[in-house]
Amino acid sequence: MVMLELEMLYEKGTIRYPASQILADLNQQIGVSVCQLPMAVIVNSTLQVKWTREPGDRLIVANAIANNEAPLVTSDRRIQQEYANAIW
Repeated sequence: MVMLELEMLYEKGTIRYPASQILADLNQQIGVSVCQLPMAVIVNSTLQVKWTREPGDRLIVANAIANNEAPLVTSDRRIQQEYANAIW
């Protein structure tokens, strides 16, 4: 979901680099990679995220939850308020 959102921001001209380049740079710099969990596992975790009706936000937070409450880097203030392991 994050890759999709990044690519859409790139297409709108909001950010300067495509999602694939951002991922490659983050992977090289700090080891970030795309989650390999099955989508069904992540979607099942969305059932725990009841504080938003935004599907993208639910999927992003659910992905972190499904990954053992992994840290989630975000500037989204609502996610920061609701998800204890949000970092910015």
